[in-house]
Amino acid sequence: MNKRYVPVAGLTVVLSVLALFGYLRPAARAEIPVRILMPNAGGAVVFDHLGHERADTKCVQCHHASKVSTTEVSCVVCHPGEFDETFKREHVHWFEGRAACATCHHLEWGRPVYSHDAHIDITGGDCGTCHHDPTVEGEPQACRNCHAETPEAGLPSLKEAAHVRCRTCHEQYYDQELAGCQRCHSRRTQERLNLAQPIACVQCHDKPNAALVPARKDAMHKQCMGCHKRLGKGPFRDEKDVKDCGRCHLPPQVRWGKG
Repeated sequence: MNKRYVPVAGLTVVLSVLALFGYLRPAARAEIPVRILMPNAGGAVVFDHLGHERADTKCVQCHHASKVSTTEVSCVVCHPGEFDETFKREHVHWFEGRAACATCHHLEWGRPVYSHDAHIDITGGDCGTCHHDPTVEGEPQACRNCHAETPEAGLPSLKEAAHVRCRTCHEQYYDQELAGCQRCHSRRTQERLNLAQPIACVQCHDKPNAALVPARKDAMHKQCMGCHKRLGKGPFRDEKDVKDCGRCHLPPQVRWGKG
């Protein structure tokens, strides 16, 4: 071999070895914490992450937001201490990609899936079951003839009027909240989602925001204590029994040192 090719050949061998080592080396993973300190108004909570990891529990049971993300999302990302202006302003930056927005902002429901013939069969031909009774309208007519897309002259909007009328027969679907919507509405993709002008939850849901996405206290208590009570191990309590609070919460006067 020509001596001038020796350095090139040597460099090629070294790079090949490094490439092979990099290919065979296990991918780096995020360091899993042993314990996590979660600040809380009722006393900081010391969470034994390693203990829960060793338990027969899937990560997604707590990190349920991972279904729309490539990483394990912290509880406080979706469940803030309170739904204040800071949360409204900053939360859009805490998620990976647009897919996560659709978890809470359902802005693109398709046209209602409605069968007029099926409802005639169900009601036995009594049009007043869905339409107004004769004291309001002589002959049944289209809802939008009186109810516009937005409220006008004191009349409810088309959506409000239809939902109130439909609810009298389909209460079971309303009890399912979002899961029940798809019994009447088709779902479309979120490609046209306008993050600059998201629709307020209360325009579609008659419950306050905190009932749709629980704040941190409610989320932790219902998720954690419910699981402990179901398994019969770890801290759990009834609403009238507060003795177990100290098993998660440190007294407020305790100062957590670093180290």
